[in-house]
Parts: sequence; structure tokens; C-alpha cells
Amino acid sequence: MVATKVSILLPVHNGARYIKQAIKSIVRQSFKSWRLFVLDDGSDDQTAKIVRFMTLQDSRIDLYSLPKRGLVATLNTGLELAQTEWVARMDADDVALPNRLERQVDWMKRADSVVASGSFVEEVDPCGWSLGEVQLPATHADIEQMLLTGIGGAICHPSAIFSRSALDAVGGYDESATYCEDLDIYLKLGEIGELANIPEVLLRYRKHPGSVNVTRRLELVRNVRDVLARVALRRRCLLPPFALDEASSRNVCLFHRECCISSLKRGKMNAALKHAIQELWSKPMSMGSWQFLHYVVRCCLVNAP
Repeated sequence: MVATKVSILLPVHNGARYIKQAIKSIVRQSFKSWRLFVLDDGSDDQTAKIVRFMTLQDSRIDLYSLPKRGLVATLNTGLELAQTEWVARMDADDVALPNRLERQVDWMKRADSVVASGSFVEEVDPCGWSLGEVQLPATHADIEQMLLTGIGGAICHPSAIFSRSALDAVGGYDESATYCEDLDIYLKLGEIGELANIPEVLLRYRKHPGSVNVTRRLELVRNVRDVLARVALRRRCLLPPFALDEASSRNVCLFHRECCISSLKRGKMNAALKHAIQELWSKPMSMGSWQFLHYVVRCCLVNAP
């Protein structure tokens, strides 16, 4: 193992819009002993140019320009490069809070049985508006219960940090688990150690209508079912009810409706109103969108200071 204590894997494909902000959030970490592997998965925008300039400013940043192979293969390439005790994940459109790595390394040092941990996150929309805090289950038992229903986000993947030896023990990411590689690897890691979430916000997690959860929903659900079927065979157990809906169409209008509802639940009234208006803008002839906007306006007035 080299002196650097944390290797950070940041896979990216055409991430020019946000990549600079994501990398800056790593550079500003209070924990300084890290190396960032930016794994460019065949981008054809300005991503590589932006990252290359940032490598000149900080020698801890490495850019690897790779042929387009997809997220899972790109992550496994990153695991081959990472030679440290801990491996952290980061996405090109998210923002790590300044104490993220410090808190996670301290947590992993103190919890010998934990092989992977994440944190609570603050969801933000494409423009950076806060949609509120997401409090994820903190204990191994509660995380596993959620994972076994098919929800890989029980540990937010870009907030995760892993024991390198544990990743080696489970063979890294499974390329057959496309779009749900996080669910698959968490369930495998949970069979050799404990999973955890630090109960504080350490990452700003960006939601946008171009995410896999929106654009590849049917494939994601199919692959999740395959992953869970393999888990049931390995563990010889019955699984709890499947939690994912199998809607065949997930569009921009629905994305804004979901952002709005999340914001209302978490008291983010300005964001809720913004996304209700954007839903109406995407579907102006819909009576349901007008009625929903009316409902959101009433909620905002009731909760006004």
C-alpha cells in the first residue's frame, strides 16, 4: 500500500457541466491524504480538458481517458489503480462537504467490523437548489433490510467509502449488475462485514431527469430482480416484498413532481414551488398540473413565516 490513505474513484461521461465543482469539493477536504482518480469513460464534451487543467493545479488529481465501456467496467479499472486501505466513491455532479473524508476515515478506523459506510445526504436539483436532507438507515440490520427490497440507495453510492481488502474479497463490481452495481456490491459486502451510514450530511447529491433511475428504469428493475434472486440462492432465504415500481415511462414532468413532493415533505417551500411551476411548464395543458400548482401554492402560504 502507498502512503496515500484514501483513493477516490470519480467515473464520468460527458460531465463538463458539474465536474469542476465536484473536483473542487475534494480539493477543499479537511483530510489531505487522498488521490483522486478521474475516470473519463469516453467523454466527447469538454470534460477531459477541464480535468486536465485541474491536474496541473493539484498533483493529487489523476485523469485517465478510457474508451467508452460503461460505469461498472470503468469502476473496476479504478479499483485496479487504487492501492490504498480505503477506497471512496464520488460522482461528477455531486459536491462533498469539506469534512466528508475526515469523518469517514475516522469512522472506519473506529469501527473495525464495518466494510462500507455512507452518510446522510442533502438532495439538490440540477441548478443546486436544496430539496432537503435524506436520512438513511444507520445500522447494518436496517440497511440490509432496505437493500433486500431492491433499494440500492440504502447507502448513497457517491457518499460511500469502502475497505479495499473487502472489495478484493468480493471481486469488485459485477458487470452483469448494470445500473444496480451498488446494490449488488453492498449485499456481497454485507455477507462478510457490516454496513453503516454516518448520521450526518456529508454530500450534496444531485437529482436530475437524465439519471439512470429515470432513463433506464425497466432495465434497472430487471437487473435488480436478478441480483436479488442470486442473493436468495446464496443466503438460502426468503426476501421481503420488492420495493421498486416498474413504471415503463419516467418523464421530465414526473421528475419535477417528485422533486416538489420531496421538497414539501422536508420544508423546502421555495424549491417545491419552483418544481411545481416547472412541471406545469413541461405540461401546460394538463389540468392536473394546474391543480397541483394550486395545492403547492396553498402549502407555501400556510407555511410562510
